[in-house]
Amino acid sequence: MKRTLAQAMVILAATALAGLVLFAGCDVDPGKPHGNLPPETFLFIQADSSAVDTTNYREVVYWWGSDPDGEVVAYAYHWTGAWRAPADSARWDVDTTWVLTTATRDSFVVPTGGVYNTSVFEVRAIDNTGAYDPTPESQFFKHENSLPEVYWKTSPPLPTVSLPAVTFAWGGSDPDGYRTISFYRIWLEGEAPSEARIVRGDSAYTLVPDDFAARIGENTVNVQAVDEALGESAVISHSWTVEEPAGQVLLIDAVRNGFDPDGAAEEFDQFYRAQLDTTFGAGNYYVLDLEQRGFRTAAEVGPTMSLFPVVLWYTSWYTGTSATTARLAASQFSTAASGIRSYVLDYGGSILVTSMAAIGGSGGISDAVAHEVFGIESLYADSLGSTDLVVRNGSVFRADPTAGWADSLRARSSLGGTITGLGIRYGVDFFAPSISSTPLYFLPPHTLDSRNRIFQETDYYAGILNEPASGGRALLLSFPIARADGLGNGGQQLRRQLTYLAGGSRTPSYLPGR
Repeated sequence: MKRTLAQAMVILAATALAGLVLFAGCDVDPGKPHGNLPPETFLFIQADSSAVDTTNYREVVYWWGSDPDGEVVAYAYHWTGAWRAPADSARWDVDTTWVLTTATRDSFVVPTGGVYNTSVFEVRAIDNTGAYDPTPESQFFKHENSLPEVYWKTSPPLPTVSLPAVTFAWGGSDPDGYRTISFYRIWLEGEAPSEARIVRGDSAYTLVPDDFAARIGENTVNVQAVDEALGESAVISHSWTVEEPAGQVLLIDAVRNGFDPDGAAEEFDQFYRAQLDTTFGAGNYYVLDLEQRGFRTAAEVGPTMSLFPVVLWYTSWYTGTSATTARLAASQFSTAASGIRSYVLDYGGSILVTSMAAIGGSGGISDAVAHEVFGIESLYADSLGSTDLVVRNGSVFRADPTAGWADSLRARSSLGGTITGLGIRYGVDFFAPSISSTPLYFLPPHTLDSRNRIFQETDYYAGILNEPASGGRALLLSFPIARADGLGNGGQQLRRQLTYLAGGSRTPSYLPGR
């Protein structure tokens, strides 16, 4: 019958007590007493090394023991070579590299470090006095392992150019089973593989700015899989160019060329770049065109933004024929939402989003992030379910007087200057500011086109700024300010907003090797 180590110690104490009682009540044999005899240990297999067949690195071993003058209460065992005792196992106090157990069998993963290896299993019995077999039983084993493989994933595609914040994704396989891959190593050329970053489980990793100290320019990344038997795959590598994030602003261009009417893409690009040139100096910003090079994963959004004190993210306007464009823009915001939150609240950066695809029923930023980052308390929902709200050409976004420095903006369209011309077609809801945020712009009652089938009886807010206590500054316009220049002051307002954001950013400009 198996006994635990604790039960064995109780038996040992009881046996000792009984011995004392017997000694006190009986005559003692005057002959020479003999000392305690150590136990003997046995293994289920006993074979010469030349007769042992090669087996899988996963091994099941059985053992037992006997004691001529007592009882075996425990065993100590170990493997030679690279095997290490599990961190949570009990250890034998005589040699802590050995595991202490009351079991008479166990399953082991024996490291091979390659395809083939040999190891010796040793086990010794321990009796109820603590005496142990001085000649542990041992058995020689030959083990075999199938090496893992690693390969680059094609989605997202490998970068050819990136900022010093980029994600790499790969896949792994192993003939012994996918779950036998223990971890992956990832390191940059020039780093020691022994100091590689260890990735367990997930097959993707985001390199952040601190990984690229003084590494602007050509870089090579290496990845290797290691299985549970410490077998290593071949190393896969990829080379690409890391660009220096020069400038004060990260300009995120989410306009799709060729998908917007009447040359809107070019118009939008020129408008926002002109305002940045005026505010920060010509070219003092970095353009990330999401049509050419988007965020590969959500994990790289925050670190990428953290390279710049200010982020400006803009999309175009949408018509009923560009639903695909609107959905794509919303999807991009959905991917980036957690990174936007991290950038503002954790890095202390400042961001301006001017888009109809950011918030609301058709937007990509969650209500929780909209509240926490931008100070939006709630969203106005159309009771009839419409998400196609039309702001007519010439409609005015009134400046909220509490803002202090905002000026009214008029919607305009290059389709024409008449009151019936289409100014902006919304694919989002409007919002209500929280008590801690500052409202900037709103549409007075009855501004929206009657074709929306809604009854606008209250102010619909479309501009808000927020200064989270734990972060930088965040400003959201749920319309494209490039299409709100009917009074000739859209650019002026944007420049004022950018200056305001730059003054509150806690994120310094990127410095190589920081």
